[in-house]
Amino acid sequence: MDDEEGQALHGTPNESGVAWLLAQHRVHLGLKSVTRSNLFYPETDPEELGLWRPSLLFWTEDVEPPERKEGQSGT
Repeated sequence: MDDEEGQALHGTPNESGVAWLLAQHRVHLGLKSVTRSNLFYPETDPEELGLWRPSLLFWTEDVEPPERKEGQSGT
């Protein structure tokens, strides 16, 4: 998410919720980072829906933990 559009999603309630979920469940999911996002609309006719609501899809990938320096705690 290095492009300008991807950076615009950081800090939004949608991306913040994904980041919170990853942080809260790190023990079960491992260390992960959001790497891509996609904004899309339903394939049905917006007139048929009455409202055309976009959806967001976030991709995550595993992240290698940083190497600990001598004397650093593991917390």
